[in-house]
Amino acid sequence: MDKYSTEIGIMKKYASDLQTFLGMTTIKSKIIDNEKCLQSMIENKSLEHTGGYLFTDYCDPNDRLIAFDIEGKTDYIIQLSVQYSTFDVELLDENTVAVTTGKKIKNRQRIGISIVDLQTRKVIEFIPLPMGPYGITYDGKSLICCVQHQDLRLISCTNYSITTIPNTALPTNSYVSTHADKIYFTNPEKHKVSCCLYNGTPGGSLRRKLF
Repeated sequence: MDKYSTEIGIMKKYASDLQTFLGMTTIKSKIIDNEKCLQSMIENKSLEHTGGYLFTDYCDPNDRLIAFDIEGKTDYIIQLSVQYSTFDVELLDENTVAVTTGKKIKNRQRIGISIVDLQTRKVIEFIPLPMGPYGITYDGKSLICCVQHQDLRLISCTNYSITTIPNTALPTNSYVSTHADKIYFTNPEKHKVSCCLYNGTPGGSLRRKLF
């Protein structure tokens, strides 16, 4: 984004109106392509797992994990609708996944993150959160989770301690991912993808409608 801002500044200073228009059109196209790439990376995540794929079925009253084999046939189903729901899923290791509940739909449901053993097909740990959790990712050490109308949560996979990442409050249906030392997260209400450091320092953002 800094690069594109510099290019726009140079064009406005030295180029004709036509050159500026053509140049900004090119930059707009590049920004849209970059945003689509980030949006796809975060939101269109299918979870590959030992020769197959895992998906969440968030439609009440289903609330389940569905595993498909490489031929697209159902391998097994883990039903979680009694106490939990299933919005997003992230692989922790070959046999364990973390599943966010999303918003609370039924009185009996708990809101937070379910740690599910794929071999026993049961919840082995539950991490409660104050509001509905949505998108989730794993950076190799910690889980990072979007929480409705609150800042991102960083959750240690060693002892499940929770840290808040400031300046990252998000609406419902937000997703999150990481790359290098940055966290990327979507805001569907503002059609925006933003990034920050682990301490919450902003690292820039991309909007779908810039011009």
